[in-house]
Amino acid sequence: MSLLARNTDYPEAYPERRYPDVNDGYDYGAFFTALKESGYDSTLTVEADTPDDWVKAHGQLTALLEKYK
Repeated sequence: MSLLARNTDYPEAYPERRYPDVNDGYDYGAFFTALKESGYDSTLTVEADTPDDWVKAHGQLTALLEKYK
């Protein structure tokens, strides 16, 4: 099976759909480890509500992606 794209969100925020954040209390390590171990190296999308502050959401997501780079 070939993966073309994967997506993630902050799974514990239901019914809200916040952007993933290093400080949101959720461990995304298993998700990113599985992607790395599978050899996945392509598009990653994020499903979330429209943030009130795009700059803040971008910074939080960038920090998360850097952590698991």
